[in-house]
Amino acid sequence: MTATMATTATEHARAEAIRWIRVQMADYGLTMVELEAAGCFVPPPQPSPRPICYRNAEGLAWGCGERAMPGRAWSFSGSSG
Repeated sequence: MTATMATTATEHARAEAIRWIRVQMADYGLTMVELEAAGCFVPPPQPSPRPICYRNAEGLAWGCGERAMPGRAWSFSGSSG
């Protein structure tokens, strides 16, 4: 599939979706003003960033509940020194 064909298919799918929405609005007697008043077009809130609980000397940070410090592969051989 070429880029032109993909764009045409995407535009066709979008046009079909718009037609379907308009039919549904007509069937239920809804207007854009009513939908806007109901808050249908308010964007969802942004997710809050994960809290930083730890930061190492290199400046790498990781949040609470993560399994391991990032950037390091820890292995303990059991022998000292």
